[in-house]
Amino acid sequence: MKTMLAGCALAVVFLCGCYSQKELQVEMIRAELIRIDTVHRATSIEQQQLTWRDEWNMEYVSFVPMQEKYLVGTRMTMLRNR
Repeated sequence: MKTMLAGCALAVVFLCGCYSQKELQVEMIRAELIRIDTVHRATSIEQQQLTWRDEWNMEYVSFVPMQEKYLVGTRMTMLRNR
């Protein structure tokens, strides 16, 4: 009886461990860099705020260090929620 109970418990743990409740669904899109701004995040931290636009005119914002160089008009592949 204990062996059968242990086997059932092991099967339940195995099946629950392989099950994922939430799936992340994204799609790859091409976005174009349309604006670069400098933002001050703290008293001594400056970052670049990059604004991207896709073909459906949706805008996305990303933050990068000041050392990174980007040109307006650059096209990049991004991930977007479906």
